[in-house]
Amino acid sequence: MKVLLQNYVTSSVTEPLYISECVNALEGCEATVWSPNDVSVYDIFDIVKPDLFITHYSFISEDLIKYLSGSKKTTAVFNVTMAQQEHLDKLDDMIFTNKIQCPFMFTNQPVLLNNLLERKTKLISIMHGADIFLGRQRNDPPDYEIDLGFLSGYPASDKMVEFAQNYNTYHHLTQNEQIREGVDLYLPAVAMYSLFSKYKTTVVSMDNMYIPQSFFDAVLYGNSVYYHSKYDSQTEKMNSTLQSLFKTSDSLACDFDKIVANKCNAKLIRKSLLSRHTCIHRTKRLFSYLKCSEIERELSHLIKETIK
Repeated sequence: MKVLLQNYVTSSVTEPLYISECVNALEGCEATVWSPNDVSVYDIFDIVKPDLFITHYSFISEDLIKYLSGSKKTTAVFNVTMAQQEHLDKLDDMIFTNKIQCPFMFTNQPVLLNNLLERKTKLISIMHGADIFLGRQRNDPPDYEIDLGFLSGYPASDKMVEFAQNYNTYHHLTQNEQIREGVDLYLPAVAMYSLFSKYKTTVVSMDNMYIPQSFFDAVLYGNSVYYHSKYDSQTEKMNSTLQSLFKTSDSLACDFDKIVANKCNAKLIRKSLLSRHTCIHRTKRLFSYLKCSEIERELSHLIKETIK
């Protein structure tokens, strides 16, 4: 199988890269990550001749629609994470109007947090996962040890600063380039993974109901990891979601007092992650919905061989 992935990598998401790593590890499969600024739609499709094309809905162009509407060979799958219902509805209409072969769309939101309604095209959940391939880079991080790393997608609040006073040393981290001037350290996901081990406790906090890839990466590469909801009203639902995902009764999304108490079993949480929440598990889920049983079996073997 030949897979073409449009490069929708961001400062906090490496999904196209890790899907391509997984596919290229399989015999008889080939994945290409494509940046439209480098090669045109028609040229890249003529070169790769993909059986499967994966992109984010926000990167769809007129040329892409024209090509997919006239192709009987290529199946397309669209990531609709962060889409509003109107975006999904418009995409759904476009798929059917142009007779594009699209068996499903997917969102990185877990089922319990997804608010999008399925229309004619099937909508499934394929969450973010820990990118195990990041650790294979030759990355030489600085040598330090800090009590707390607070990774947020929004500027520091008074509440956040007050919480940090519970620790002798702390850093405010972000993968959001728009607030990089107001934090101690900005790094994209492809580099930040190597710093998680430098913090005794990592707290991940977003300004919406969303579990970012950084949470899974922090659990894999770091120590004790918690999620803090920016708004108290979101805490209970986020905690029940994380407990369900990691099969634990520990509070993983909680208020600051519980984070300071640090009573979660980090080793068991990491073990749970390795059993079901890595990038290979996510890629396997994708191909299971494509009904590619042989690739699904090969990915199961890859999980056994790769994840310890």
